Amino acid sequence: MQHVSPGRLRAALLVLSAALALALPVASAFAADWKQLRADGQLGERYDGFLEARDAAAAGAAAEINAARRELYQRRAAETGAPIGQVGRIYFLENLEQLPPGTWLRLEDGTWTRR
Repeated sequence: MQHVSPGRLRAALLVLSAALALALPVASAFAADWKQLRADGQLGERYDGFLEARDAAAAGAAAEINAARRELYQRRAAETGAPIGQVGRIYFLENLEQLPPGTWLRLEDGTWTRR
């Protein structure tokens, strides 16, 4: 496995963030309101960069958005040589401060907390 410098990975993740912002709006109408579902507490952000449904009614939206995120993380991992798990974690950490207050966060130990 190739080592990727934190600076290079951060720069790559900035590009990923922009790509993610552009890619997510084209998701189907089913997932169009995922930010509202997140604001309502039905979806939470996980430490690994993926969404998790906190309510069964939001599971489909989480799956659809996660598929788009996974595709972008895989692309970024291939470009940087970083493992996909590292890409997702850094995406989470880089975007943590931009998440709206009150957003539910699933930590690595499995506990939920709010931003």
